[in-house]
Amino acid sequence: MRSILHIMPFRRGSHRAGPGYALICVLMPGSAAVAAEPRSTTHWSFQSLRNVAVPRVDDPEWPRTEIDRFILARLTAEGLRPALDAGRRVLIRRVYFDLVGLPPSPTEVRRFIGDPATDAFARVVDRLLASPQFGERWGRHWLDVARYAESSGGGRSQLFVNAWRYRDYVINALAADKPYDRFVTEQLAGDLLPYADPKQRHDQLVATGFLAIGPKNLDNQDKEGLRMDVVDEQIDSMGKTFLGLTLGCARCHDHKSDPIPTTDYYALAGIFRSTKTLLPGNVSGFVQTPLPISAAHEQALSRHEHARKTLRQRLKDAGKERKALQSKLDRVNAGTAPLAADAAVNDAEAVSTLVRQVKALERQLERLERNAPPPRPLAMAVRDEAEPGDTTLCIAGNVHTPGESVARGFLTVARMVDPPVIRPGQSGRRALAAWMTRPDHPLTCRVIVNRVWHHLFGAGLVRSVDNFGTSGELPSHPDLLDWLAVHFQEDGWSIKATIRRIVLSRVYQLSSRPLAPHRAGDPENRLLARTNRRRLDAECIRDAILTVSGSLDSTRGGPVIRDGTKTEFNYAFGPIRRRSVYLPTFRNTPHALLDVFDCADPNTVVGRRTVSTVPTQALYFLNSPFVIDQARIAAVALLTDTDDEVSAALDLAYARTLGRPPKPQERSVALHYIRQADGGDLRDASERTVGVWSRFQQALFSCIDFRYVE
Repeated sequence: MRSILHIMPFRRGSHRAGPGYALICVLMPGSAAVAAEPRSTTHWSFQSLRNVAVPRVDDPEWPRTEIDRFILARLTAEGLRPALDAGRRVLIRRVYFDLVGLPPSPTEVRRFIGDPATDAFARVVDRLLASPQFGERWGRHWLDVARYAESSGGGRSQLFVNAWRYRDYVINALAADKPYDRFVTEQLAGDLLPYADPKQRHDQLVATGFLAIGPKNLDNQDKEGLRMDVVDEQIDSMGKTFLGLTLGCARCHDHKSDPIPTTDYYALAGIFRSTKTLLPGNVSGFVQTPLPISAAHEQALSRHEHARKTLRQRLKDAGKERKALQSKLDRVNAGTAPLAADAAVNDAEAVSTLVRQVKALERQLERLERNAPPPRPLAMAVRDEAEPGDTTLCIAGNVHTPGESVARGFLTVARMVDPPVIRPGQSGRRALAAWMTRPDHPLTCRVIVNRVWHHLFGAGLVRSVDNFGTSGELPSHPDLLDWLAVHFQEDGWSIKATIRRIVLSRVYQLSSRPLAPHRAGDPENRLLARTNRRRLDAECIRDAILTVSGSLDSTRGGPVIRDGTKTEFNYAFGPIRRRSVYLPTFRNTPHALLDVFDCADPNTVVGRRTVSTVPTQALYFLNSPFVIDQARIAAVALLTDTDDEVSAALDLAYARTLGRPPKPQERSVALHYIRQADGGDLRDASERTVGVWSRFQQALFSCIDFRYVE
């Protein structure tokens, strides 16, 4: 074969992405293909986990945990010193946003500051880890990499009305600290696992929504091409999410930098082509799997279906009889069929009776439907194809130009002794999950503990959190990464245990303000001599505004798209006051606040969000009806909850909004504004006074200290 290079324009799936260009290599018949040069397997992430010894340090008094020893040893080697410890007021605000995504109340801040116990912070951490709000905060992190959305995307975007079940599964699993190996296994092969009860079966089926909720162009008329595109999206998402590897490019050619040949890609493709995700149709459908229900619910549905069937049959019989009699009468009236007068009268009365019966039966059927039991719940899920099997390599990634057959299997770069076997008649997803969650897998545990570190520090030990390949970044502390991964397994694959271990370390509790020499020695703070000052993500900003105003609706779970919605386009989100994780997530119609503050693009795996500073953010705080409305609600609550003292009201406003009292200069400026604007008489509940304090509260929402955590 010979190859021809084409530079072709393309547009990414996201509505926010601009046009770009793709370099396409098309293999043309004519000569033998040249075998790809083998890629190196010596890259650090492809090596087995190491049981690393904790390093010794020159200052044994400074470390509180083993994590601190790793950090301090590296700082000392580079001639750097760690920053001072963060103050308690800063620390409690930091850990609240990191663990539950909400600000602490003034009461919680005062309680922590006044607690002299040495384990005061540990008790705060344990309480937050046990809170159901932990699942909502960390569930949102997972939904970013799961490319969660409630619409398909594409030109004729379809609603995923049952996707919310996967969202709730993720939140509940993380709140319950489901072991990560089980969490992974259920999302890849939950439908194939044994179960002890209907609840477990329900969760396992819903979990496979991970494979189903990706972006899809369902009106693509090339159905084989669409099927392969879905498989490609599943492989690419699985690789980035669980393995930290980019696999999608191997659809067309051997990976340019990593040791992933095209045959590895199609070994995985055979697994996912043996998995049913789509249903046939002009506009393709997606699999909706019935979920298990209680015996009582099953009986109620059975009784209802029997009653419905009976009524419909009676309606059908009565209608046929009425129609036959009416036809007979019509022929008599037309003179084409002789009938005695009294018989005609009887038939006419029978027709009238049947008409009344039909109307009565129709009313019964309407009442029956109004009082019907809840329908059998459905979940977006996948299942094995009726005849699973291997697939063929597609030349240049084109499903219509098949090459040689490739046996189903896994990535050859992760060498293992006795890898799982894919048995005939099975898709291979259960074996894939077993391969991925083996203790000797070099990637799975490294990737997840790095994600945890990223969310707690604002940057991972490997900063390219979705790419552990040779084109990704090297770890800043490779020994610490392996130590965390090994202990993650020893802790039963517990995400909460890893979070607790990290946040109780001294390095997590450092101030974000460096000592003078630090910037010169480590300007990007890769060695963690201090904590990174971080902007709140979009969900935390919105949820914090609702918390400060007292408007936050704590209702958990369930569907959120309004009944009767047919399309995501021009969807009006309305006055929803629930946590942001429960806002409808559409691929083409993002929520305004979340979009302005860099929410994750649901068209792709996003382990590391963009953090931008643009004028539209300041303008949003200035002009948004949501911010103006919540500022007013917060101001009214403030005036209600304080006495006549303006200074006390200022203190409470700062405590609720920023978690601290106003600085002297802030107090002076605020008092000057309030008194000059004639809002100093708190006993006056006039519109003028409320307006002054509303504008002041809006200014607090807009300030940089509200949007950032130290």
